[in-house]
Amino acid sequence: MKKFTLYKIPILIELFCPFENSKKLTDVERNIIRRTRNANKIILDRYSTGCADDAIVFMSLARSLNITTFYVETLEKRWLERLKKEILYPIEGHIFCDVVIGNRVIPFNPRYGKTEIEDGYYIRDPKGKRVKYEVLGKGLDFTQVYLKMNENFETKPTSLQTIEKLKKAIIKRYIKNP
Repeated sequence: MKKFTLYKIPILIELFCPFENSKKLTDVERNIIRRTRNANKIILDRYSTGCADDAIVFMSLARSLNITTFYVETLEKRWLERLKKEILYPIEGHIFCDVVIGNRVIPFNPRYGKTEIEDGYYIRDPKGKRVKYEVLGKGLDFTQVYLKMNENFETKPTSLQTIEKLKKAIIKRYIKNP
């Protein structure tokens, strides 16, 4: 049996689901569609509304290959610093996946098809600077996220299926429980 590597999974996404990233959606349309579709629907629609859709498809493909994955909801650290002063919208976050290979958990960015092995979760901006993200919660998908409260995860999952539910989770975690 050939050894399967993480780097082959983005190729699978391109082969099975060449998303039309050029699909023009207004913010209102995107927010209505976002976090409502399963992997099958996203693939059949042939477009992604963003990183959450990419993560759902990636996790479905990885799980079909018996690779354990988890949905990781994060918030940009710079945005969180500004949040301490005022409630901000739009929410600046990103969805990563944790991929379990053997006894290692590897952060993976399905939007850009990269493993993020360095410390924590981050994306490089167009200038190459690291933009760091903090974990809000982890789970099977956006309907079952275990929120991170201080250093521990809650024992009951929360649905982050709508922007309103995501806002409530952020207020619970960062404003009521700093």
